[in-house]
Amino acid sequence: MRKRYLGAAGAAAAATGIALAAVLSTSGTAMATTTVELNETCQAKEPLSGDPFVISTTFAGSAPATTTAGAVVTGTGLAQPWTVPSDIAHAPVKEVRDFAIKLSVSNATVLNATLSGGANLGSGTPTVTRSGSTVTVNIPGPLTPGSIVQLPAINFTMKAGAGGTIKTSLAGTGYDDPGITVTGIVNQAGGDLTGPATCYAQSGAALTSTVIR
Repeated sequence: MRKRYLGAAGAAAAATGIALAAVLSTSGTAMATTTVELNETCQAKEPLSGDPFVISTTFAGSAPATTTAGAVVTGTGLAQPWTVPSDIAHAPVKEVRDFAIKLSVSNATVLNATLSGGANLGSGTPTVTRSGSTVTVNIPGPLTPGSIVQLPAINFTMKAGAGGTIKTSLAGTGYDDPGITVTGIVNQAGGDLTGPATCYAQSGAALTSTVIR
C-alpha cells in the first residue's frame, strides 16, 4: 500500500520546482532570456516510499548577456503561483511543510540574498541562506492542500568573477545531495503518514548565463 502514497511529497516538490524562475538584471546591460526544461528525479522516503519517478519542470530565466570582471550584479528570483495538491493517488493530503530549494551560482560570489513578498505560506517564516556558492530558500509552512501559494521573490547581490560565465542552476546531484526537499503528510486509516521526498535535476542546464568580459 505504500506505493500509492509515493507522490504526496514528490508532487509538492514538482509544483514548487516549477514555481521558481531565476531572473537576474543589471542596470544598463542588455538582457538575455532562456527557458529550460529540467527532468527532476524524485524519491519519497519512508514511510512514503516507492519507486523513483521523473518530473519535467520548466524554468524561465532572464539575465544580463554580459558583465565585466569584478562587477556587482543585482538580481531577483520571481516565483509563479502554484496549487498545493489536495489528493495524491487517492490519498488525501493533510499538509505540506519544510520545502527547500537550492540554487547554485558559479563564477560569481554571492554577496547577499533576501526574500520579499509571498502569500499563503503558512505560519512559519520563510528564510534564505547562503553558503559559499549555494543559496537555499526554506519555506517551513505548513501549506494548506488546495491553496494557491505565491513563493517569495529572491533578491540577489553578486560579484562577478575574473572570467568565464556566471551560471545559476538547480543544485543537487542525487537523492543524498538534492536540489529540492519537501515533507508531505497524508491521511490514512489508523493515522497520518509523514515522509520527506528529495529531488535532483538529471542535467546541470543553466537557468541563467552571463558572460564575463
